[in-house]
Amino acid sequence: MEELCQQFGKWRVTRAVTRELDVQTLTMFYCTMPSPFAPVLIAGDEAGLHMIKFMNKPGDGIISEEWVKNVTWFNAAKSQLKAYFSGTLNTFELRKACLGTPFQQQVWRAVQEVPYGCTATYGDIAKKIGRPHAFRAVGAANGKNPISIVIPCHRIIASTGNLTGYAGGIEIKAALQALEKNIALSDLPPRSSPIQ
Repeated sequence: MEELCQQFGKWRVTRAVTRELDVQTLTMFYCTMPSPFAPVLIAGDEAGLHMIKFMNKPGDGIISEEWVKNVTWFNAAKSQLKAYFSGTLNTFELRKACLGTPFQQQVWRAVQEVPYGCTATYGDIAKKIGRPHAFRAVGAANGKNPISIVIPCHRIIASTGNLTGYAGGIEIKAALQALEKNIALSDLPPRSSPIQ
């Protein structure tokens, strides 16, 4: 067992170092934009988007000294986010380059399958990825989502129906759900269960 743990530990270190080197070889660009809820930080490089984050609390949206401000680099992202906030867009077409563990990546892919205007529970996502008892791990992975809104972690709720945890704050999570539900209810036929 100790050998297995050592091998796993080495693998994790290698993955972390590899990811760090990959990020360092590309120039990270960033910009900010207003939203109806709080300013939004957008960051990415040639590989795609690395971050979309609300900057509504102290410490949110810390910008590295190595990042380069570039407002035109993210024109597509800003345009699609504006359309989302105005209720005219419900599916994003942006290249993503989020760094995460294989499990986190699996969770984020499943979260993207939750339809606009719907919610799913952490348990629903756990079942979707074939790990029905991993709902807490799903919650932790959902909380690490670096690309808010585009990877719609705000659509994931507790099994009780309560809103729990959101990097942008519970108020913004509730506002995003209300925005989607109001638009979905006014424009689309009712939807059934989001994840099968």
